[in-house]
Amino acid sequence: MDIAEITRLPLHDKITIMETLWADFSPKLDAEEISDEQKAELDHRLAQIESGTMKVHDWDSVKHSIGKR
Repeated sequence: MDIAEITRLPLHDKITIMETLWADFSPKLDAEEISDEQKAELDHRLAQIESGTMKVHDWDSVKHSIGKR
């Protein structure tokens, strides 16, 4: 399957592909080192979450809202 075929799939199928890819990437990403710049950005975002200046949405609510705008 190529990118053009994926872009023509129904939304549900695209989400399934994303979830499958994430499940495959996740263990590999956990083993990777991240750069100091990436760490700084993650620290910045975490500080925003903890201070309440950034709102966080759980995956289920995001997944169900995709395509409803």
